[in-house]
Amino acid sequence: MAIKIIIRPFAEEDLDDAIFWYNQQQENLGEAFLLEVREVLTIVSLHPFAFRKRYKQVRSFGLKRFPYKIY
Repeated sequence: MAIKIIIRPFAEEDLDDAIFWYNQQQENLGEAFLLEVREVLTIVSLHPFAFRKRYKQVRSFGLKRFPYKIY
């Protein structure tokens, strides 16, 4: 059973900014970034406790290609 993922407004703004920035660096790179974020969110949704705790009860998962973590 998948858990519901909630993306807070600040995180949504950060995501939009990153997509814009990556698209400025290379055509369609922002879309590749978004695709990887969606893939990670799907994994986290399906396996929320599979990742190591970073701080108290907060877990994180790093993207492979981009220097971002999802908490």
